[in-house]
Amino acid sequence: MELAEIKRIQLFDKLQVPAKIVTRLFDSNQESIWQELGIAGRVINMQDYFQRLLPNQTETAELIKQLFSTNNLNQQGLKGFKAQKLRLEVQLQGQLINYVTYFDRWGFTDRRDFYYRNQISYSEFYDDGGKLITRTYYNNIGTSNFNVSLSWWSGESTN
Repeated sequence: MELAEIKRIQLFDKLQVPAKIVTRLFDSNQESIWQELGIAGRVINMQDYFQRLLPNQTETAELIKQLFSTNNLNQQGLKGFKAQKLRLEVQLQGQLINYVTYFDRWGFTDRRDFYYRNQISYSEFYDDGGKLITRTYYNNIGTSNFNVSLSWWSGESTN
């Protein structure tokens, strides 16, 4: 978010013209940032808008328990093991899940699920070389909303 956008919205306020800021970049702390900037309720984030994620409804401990039991893993703290090999690791941001990394049987990152308000927001899928190949965004009921495939050989992304 640029200072010019905030100044523009203040100008529109003085002119009594309704206005909102539309932003593409998503930040899991965006609500508190917007509050500090005095523009809460005046910003539409495209990712947030299309996903329509609801306020946190699942407690972190319950969600972590579900992650380990669904994947039949032996839980040790925030790590899950199968046959003594690390297969899943949970990263917290404060009291909420930030992301969950899934490892293949050789220990390479296979997938990473990012959470917002303790709901899955999007997943990143990696090839055998560890390069990001696909990002899948989910809606508020956890089904795929849209995919972005990354073409590393051309440096372009396709939808």
